[in-house]
Amino acid sequence: MSFEEVKRKFLLEGITLPKKARVLISWQDDRLADMLRGIIPAVQVDYLMNMDFAAFLQETDLDNMLTYDCMLDNGLLEQAELSGALLKAMGLHLKPCGFIRAVFSGSMDKELVGREAHVNNYDEARMCFEGEYGKRKFYIVRLGLFQQASTWLQCFWTPEVRRRLSYLLQRIDFDVRQAESVAAVKQLCREQHIDRRYLTVFVDVAVIHKSMVKKLLQLQ
Repeated sequence: MSFEEVKRKFLLEGITLPKKARVLISWQDDRLADMLRGIIPAVQVDYLMNMDFAAFLQETDLDNMLTYDCMLDNGLLEQAELSGALLKAMGLHLKPCGFIRAVFSGSMDKELVGREAHVNNYDEARMCFEGEYGKRKFYIVRLGLFQQASTWLQCFWTPEVRRRLSYLLQRIDFDVRQAESVAAVKQLCREQHIDRRYLTVFVDVAVIHKSMVKKLLQLQ
């Protein structure tokens, strides 16, 4: 068995997916896809680097975005030096319970992988397997529990606008000059052209008393 075959074997080791799962593989690897079909015959496989990569990185339309049960990264994240833009784009294209399994060479700093995963909104970053082939070492990591809503919110408007909106929503949430704060939120939304959907998702992420705040802002 070659080194590539060993990596493929452990990239798929113990994987559990729905019967009609959709999986995205970073680089085209027909052998890996065939091995995956041996586990899940009805799986649908796409290859990221055969797609419009720039469009993948920039896509933010959650309602029409193609999403995946699993992504198998066979070297792209390491080659991209754990690019935050790529990590976030991959997360946005995951289904709610979706996850990434990625292979890294032994020279890739494990602590860096975990740190970049958490910085880029993955709550799960854990080792699945660590092995070697001759003198070459590698390991498999699972990334999951992606904070999709928070990441999506970060795709729009400046940090200053988002901080201002968060501050005002928290004032409404804890009844601090509530009527004044409601008026300020509405004014900010008019000035910045913040739409109803964005504001609704922001409320879901930023406040505790969601129903009350939505009612005051006439979102329900």
